[in-house]
Amino acid sequence: MKKVILLTVSVGVASFLHAQTPNWAENIAPILYKNCAKCHQPNGVAPFSLLTYDDAYRNRAGIKTAVVSKNMPPWPPDPNYNHFANERVLSNADIQTIANWVNASAPQGNLANAPTLPTFSAGSDIQNPDLVLTIPTYNVNTTTDLYRCFVLPSNVIGDRFITSLEVIPGNRRIVHHVLAFQDSTNVPAQLDAADPAPGYTSYGGIGSGAAQLVTGWVPGQSAIKYPQGMGIRLTSRTNLVLQVHYPSGVVNQRDSTKIILKFAPVNATVRELFVRPILAHVPLFLVNGPLEIPANQTKTFVEKLVLPRDGSFLSVAPHMHLIGRRTKVFAVTPNNDTTRLINIPDWDFNWQGAYTFRKVMKFTAGTTLVAEAFYDNTSNNPYNPNNPPQLVVRGEGTNDEMMLNYFTFMAYQAGDENIVLDSTSIVNSTFEPLKRDRLSLICHPNPAQTTLNLTFQLPNSGFGNVDIFATNGIAVKNVTRAQWFTQGENSISIPTSDLAAGQYLVRFSSETNYGVQQFIRVE
Repeated sequence: MKKVILLTVSVGVASFLHAQTPNWAENIAPILYKNCAKCHQPNGVAPFSLLTYDDAYRNRAGIKTAVVSKNMPPWPPDPNYNHFANERVLSNADIQTIANWVNASAPQGNLANAPTLPTFSAGSDIQNPDLVLTIPTYNVNTTTDLYRCFVLPSNVIGDRFITSLEVIPGNRRIVHHVLAFQDSTNVPAQLDAADPAPGYTSYGGIGSGAAQLVTGWVPGQSAIKYPQGMGIRLTSRTNLVLQVHYPSGVVNQRDSTKIILKFAPVNATVRELFVRPILAHVPLFLVNGPLEIPANQTKTFVEKLVLPRDGSFLSVAPHMHLIGRRTKVFAVTPNNDTTRLINIPDWDFNWQGAYTFRKVMKFTAGTTLVAEAFYDNTSNNPYNPNNPPQLVVRGEGTNDEMMLNYFTFMAYQAGDENIVLDSTSIVNSTFEPLKRDRLSLICHPNPAQTTLNLTFQLPNSGFGNVDIFATNGIAVKNVTRAQWFTQGENSISIPTSDLAAGQYLVRFSSETNYGVQQFIRVE
């Protein structure tokens, strides 16, 4: 009898342990497809693919090392300091699952249970763009990191507001990152004309003091679509300049990167967004400037700027060169409350970007923006461009340094602090029912005070519902129930006086279609 009991217990324990052992099909593939595959695919910037079991098995040891050390996925900001929209950060549970899988000899599992293989389109996420600009085909041969700038005249007459934009690398294997500027001077064109090949080389900026950053692209990034009613001004007849980073060791490769823009209608009311280096190593605001780091020394600089008026902030993008090793940005209110913005404890020039807050951040007039940056100009810094170390000063050159912090912001309006920017928080499975075609909803005015007008196009007539939700997914108002809507354009007027000020989601749903759009209710 004891032998039977022991055998039963042993079999039960073995079955339990087997059930707890992760396999590729059911446990690992979902993690890799969600977090790694955009770069680790045949046409991606990563050096190997991770789409199949064989891919993952061959690289299992490196995968474990990279995720346990948190070097991959590349996400420089410290998630313990502040969280951002659409973070590329593995949970501790995901990291442990990958480690357990590798430790268990990386079992395959039943491939029938694996998720559908992701597909990656070379096309744009922006439908019906208003402007598409492509750099001249450029043949890349470089033994060092190359920063090549390409001047693209917009030929847009009259100022327009960019509501969506996307950079699409022409050769994802060799394009490390892209910065897009607009510049109204003739300086970039002159630099381009002086170089016999397409474009010109410029490290740091694009060589013009009047240049204004518009956007950037890093591997894995999709189109940027600003909240409804907001946009970045593209000035009349300005040049767009794409600065493309090609890494060292590229031989006989061709690139034709492009930028795609969508504008607001000419007469639309648009809130202007600004992308500016509010903290820009200005000697007046540097507590211990100027920005100079003597050879064989380390230095920490602090910059402070008091905001003159209320502002609504959407993102932050720190920028340093090779001597910089860590940077932190925070805000101190007039009441002496501190709001954490971003902390990058291990700066890597090759992995920089703009980071969108999960919600719009309101800062009142009198708030102080503070940046702290640490620089290491010794031989202990593996990125030091000089051997032996030499004096490093402020500038745009390879051996110079910067202490910039770009912000995307706009003038404050009531309710801005309720605007959710994280798409994963706004539209989830609650609002994406299966087997229904998605509609595009238009809300106007937005923000709304007493009335919201909802307009949409239906492919077929039928009954439908219109509901309003809080951003946490809780229904707060039923507008229509089983109302008949006709094929073509439909418009419905929704009273909003009964809603508290804040951000909401309006949803149309029927048996065959659904759509979701954000709107803001103001007093």
